[in-house]
Amino acid sequence: MRRFADVVRHVVQTLTLAGFPGDALVAAFLARAGWRLSRRTVQRVRKEKPIAPEPPQAESGSRAVRARYPNHVWMMDVTEIPGLLRLFSFKLAVVFDAFSRVPLCSRSTESVTATGPSVRRIPSPSSSASSSP
Repeated sequence: MRRFADVVRHVVQTLTLAGFPGDALVAAFLARAGWRLSRRTVQRVRKEKPIAPEPPQAESGSRAVRARYPNHVWMMDVTEIPGLLRLFSFKLAVVFDAFSRVPLCSRSTESVTATGPSVRRIPSPSSSASSSP
């Protein structure tokens, strides 16, 4: 008897919950995905009790950032965007207002320096913000 990994069992159970019809069709679908299962194996897995996911562990000491009014908390995101054939890349820095999630200003560059100088190069978002508290 051949045993399959838990992931195969989970996929079969997910397809069952999604209403995928017939054991033979599930076996054919999984064969196209690279898992060779018989119709009888799919039947057996469908009758099993579903595998319960592990509960997520609560992180102690971490708190979410909460802004109480506009311009209370600003967040900065720096994203690397690959260029043509990954020969070069662009860096995009954007400052967001955490309350409204609106981008206040952005700057793109081909190189990134230390955090301090890169922040100094971004224009002040207060000049483009419509109102301040």
